[in-house]
Amino acid sequence: FATALSRGPVRRAYLGAKPGIDRVTALILGGLGARLLTDR
Repeated sequence: FATALSRGPVRRAYLGAKPGIDRVTALILGGLGARLLTDR
């Protein structure tokens, strides 16, 4: 019961934050890729 109760809000919070996390990850990967391309 306790695990089901805590899993709901946590899952909802994660799904709510996922677009922001994905955007930050894409920016970081894009920055690293651009840096590698510009170094060559």
